[in-house]
Amino acid sequence: MSYGHISERAEVYARTLFELTPQEETLKHIQRVKRALADSQVEDFLNTPLISREQKKEILKSVLKDVPELERNFIFLLVDRGVTGLLGEIGEMFQKLLDDKLSRIHGEVVSPQPLSPGEKTTLETGLEKYLKKKVSLEEIISSTHIGGLYVKVGDFVFNDTLDFHLKTFQNTGG
Repeated sequence: MSYGHISERAEVYARTLFELTPQEETLKHIQRVKRALADSQVEDFLNTPLISREQKKEILKSVLKDVPELERNFIFLLVDRGVTGLLGEIGEMFQKLLDDKLSRIHGEVVSPQPLSPGEKTTLETGLEKYLKKKVSLEEIISSTHIGGLYVKVGDFVFNDTLDFHLKTFQNTGG
């Protein structure tokens, strides 16, 4: 079964790595490597056929010097197979596997101004009770919202923005 826009190939790589490594640390390494490889020049370097895969791995050794051997070898395997472009999807799938294992879910809360730490905690706690999972919310400040909150966690959406209420009011002829 494939998740959303994650290819089956990336899912297989992620599941394999997930079974072989300590998950929390590996996720941090994947995210760090993904950021390092996201640079367009690095991407071009990895995709050029003018440089051998062995040369690419030699150069990557310096970039990956702090990454544990198993994970570094995993990246080299991606280089050997010419699929380093899958790293983003692999990282995303790895995150989903880890979240499932830890019964955790990530979401976002959009508001016109920052929430206080207490408000964010109260919102996360309420969502945890409702969703029966540990909830971690990313705050997004949006000047387009006049007031209220928009919360999206997985498939769950809560829209209590003033914009939404005004549109609903207009559509009902109120």
